[in-house]
Amino acid sequence: MLYFSGMRALAGRGFGVFFGLLLLLCTGLALAEPPSALEKERIDSVLPGVSFISEQEGEFGVRTLKQGDEVVGYAFETINVAPIPAYSGKPMNMQVVLDPAGNILDNYVLYHDEPILLIGIPEQKLHDFAAKYQGIHVTQRVVIGRT
Repeated sequence: MLYFSGMRALAGRGFGVFFGLLLLLCTGLALAEPPSALEKERIDSVLPGVSFISEQEGEFGVRTLKQGDEVVGYAFETINVAPIPAYSGKPMNMQVVLDPAGNILDNYVLYHDEPILLIGIPEQKLHDFAAKYQGIHVTQRVVIGRT
C-alpha cells in the first residue's frame, strides 16, 4: 500500500511538472505570435520596403524591421510596455513604429474597449489623436492639452 501511494504522489508531481512545462511552452508560443495583418499593413504604410519582421523580442516584445540586412525600424505594442487602463478600465493597445534614430513613424490604435466611442465620439478622432505623435522623437517631452 505504501508503494502505491508513493507512486501516486510521484505521478501527481510528474503531472504538475508536465503541466508546468506545457504552460511554459504555450506561453512561449503566444509570445512568438506573428504580426497581424493590420500590424503588417501599418508597418508597410510607413516603411514600404520592409522585407523582414522579427518575432517579438525582449521584455517589451519589440520587433526588428529590416530591409534586406539593414535595420530600418522597430515596432512594439504599448500593452507590452505600459498597459495603462483607459476609461473602460482596460488598456488600449497601440502599435508604435520607430525609425532607428527613435523618431515615431506611426502610432496606431490596434485595440480599444472604450464605451465612450460608442455613444457619439467617432472612432476616427481616436486614430487622429494617435497620429499626431508621428515625427516626435522618443526623448521629446510631450504635454497633452496645451499648445
